[in-house]
Amino acid sequence: MKHSMAVTACVMATVGALSGCMGRLPTNEASSTATAPPEQEGRSVASYFRAGDCIEEISPSATAVTLVDCTEPHAAEVYAVFALPDGPFPGDARIQEYQDRCSRAALAEYSSAAANDPSIDTVRRSPDQASWDIGDRSVTCIVTFDPPRRGSIRQP
Repeated sequence: MKHSMAVTACVMATVGALSGCMGRLPTNEASSTATAPPEQEGRSVASYFRAGDCIEEISPSATAVTLVDCTEPHAAEVYAVFALPDGPFPGDARIQEYQDRCSRAALAEYSSAAANDPSIDTVRRSPDQASWDIGDRSVTCIVTFDPPRRGSIRQP
C-alpha cells in the first residue's frame, strides 16, 4: 500500500544534517499528493513518520514522498523519530540537539548490520519555525539506499 506525503525538497536533499527544513504535512486539498490525512492512519499531524516506514524514492528535488510496504522496492527507511516537547519553537540549537540523536548508535539500535554498512547513508528531517507553527514536533532519522532494496533493515 502506498501513501504519498508532501514534504519540501530539503527533507531528503542531502546526506547529513538538515536543519531548518520545513515539512508540509498531508492535507485533503485536491492539489496535494497526500492520499489521506494522518489522523485517519493513526498518526498524529505532528509526527507523520514512524520508525519502520519505507520510502519509495528519494530525490533532492522531491516535493512528495511515497510510503510503501517494505517488501516493495524502496530507497529509504525511517529508523527513528524523536518528538520535541510542545511549546514555542525551541530554536535551532535545541533542534540540533534532537538531530544529533540521529546517530550511528541510534541506527545500531534499529539495525546493527545497517549501522556497519558503509553503503547506507543517513538524512535527518526536522522542523523549522514555519512547520512548527502548523504542528510539526519531530526529528525524523532516515537511512537511504542506492540502489533501492526490498525488505526492512530492521533487526529484531
